[in-house]
Amino acid sequence: MGYTLHVPTILFIDGFRVVIYVKDHTPPHVRIWSAEHQAIVYLNCPDGKPTLRVNYGFSDRQLRAVYRIIAQNLALLCRACEEIHV
Repeated sequence: MGYTLHVPTILFIDGFRVVIYVKDHTPPHVRIWSAEHQAIVYLNCPDGKPTLRVNYGFSDRQLRAVYRIIAQNLALLCRACEEIHV
């Protein structure tokens, strides 16, 4: 018997969708989606600088926007990871 994978959207800002997969692996990270691209970024909670795990097509300019969004919302994203993965 399988299960349904729930993908909570934590933020939707500037055309980017920030999600955290339920039952996903550690360390805490988010997936950032645009219409055509995806990146996975480690949050390094609670005070660390977010680091890129993988980039599927974002330009350097878009990645800077992704980092800005994550940095501005780091506390919220870290709390969301804790709540989702408890």
